[in-house]
Amino acid sequence: MAEGREHGVTERIIKILSSEPYVCRQRRGAGELYEELSVNRRLRKIHKSFGQCTVCLAANKDNVKHNPSGEGFSLDDLAKKMEEDRYELVDKGFTDSPPWQKTGGREKPLLPDFVYGAIFRVLLIFEPLWQGPRKSHMVYVSGQPRRV
Repeated sequence: MAEGREHGVTERIIKILSSEPYVCRQRRGAGELYEELSVNRRLRKIHKSFGQCTVCLAANKDNVKHNPSGEGFSLDDLAKKMEEDRYELVDKGFTDSPPWQKTGGREKPLLPDFVYGAIFRVLLIFEPLWQGPRKSHMVYVSGQPRRV
């Protein structure tokens, strides 16, 4: 597992700065590698467009195939929560949207990480084509602290 700063987690919301790398707590397979690459790509885009921001990530409540228990947040719920925490929103959307169905995971990956990484970087270019409330595993909202 790659090293990175432990992110602040509150009520299953991960708060991270747009300039910091995102690292899964436990990587079990290729799905978590895709998640890391997707979220880090989104963080870089946010940082480039808006500068240093706080980004809140959460499981997508609306993706019932990936999240059958319905835990997590809808995009609007997460945005409302961040506004309540006195942030001015600058961006929101979906991330971690792999083009495959959930497989249940494997104990041992079929290919080394660098091969998956190369394949996933190509897939990430096209990820916006299939992102959305029913397909994406995570929602994100980014914002700047409100000035009083």
